[in-house]
Amino acid sequence: MDLNNKEELELTKNNKRQINRHIYYIVVLSIFFILSILVLFKKTDNNERFEFKTITTNCEKFTISASVDYDKQISSLYITNINYCGGNDKTKYDNITCSLYESVEGINKKISTCSSRNNMKLETYLEQVHLNIDSYLTKCKSYNNSSLYLEINAISKDKNNLYIIPLNLGNSCSK
Repeated sequence: MDLNNKEELELTKNNKRQINRHIYYIVVLSIFFILSILVLFKKTDNNERFEFKTITTNCEKFTISASVDYDKQISSLYITNINYCGGNDKTKYDNITCSLYESVEGINKKISTCSSRNNMKLETYLEQVHLNIDSYLTKCKSYNNSSLYLEINAISKDKNNLYIIPLNLGNSCSK
């Protein structure tokens, strides 16, 4: 055999090894990609089991948009769009605060606090209030047995208004 033929044969063997190595990596990456997609679909499938409960209020002076989203593992409580409809309050309060409480079997527990604001009308303050509490409760029985209320304290030189707004968890849950 000629030296050139030996070199060609050696180059061909090296090329085949490189091609085989590339094919091996492509196959391994493809399998990893397919498994990742399957895991992602499995997680997405679990999220479809979320339940939603609306939160309303029977307080005549406030309307609230809120919801609880939950499944067997996680939950989130979200409160926004708090509107004061108890008249045309033009007062600029020196300080306004709000807190969310849960009352279970007569025991009140503060869940969250809104940021405090100074020199502001109540309506303006409420437009800025958003409460998002993750990992609130995970058992439906807890939702059915709890009582939530929002406490808003508006203080000025002339007035001190304390509003306690009961929140009702709508319809019973199925989990």
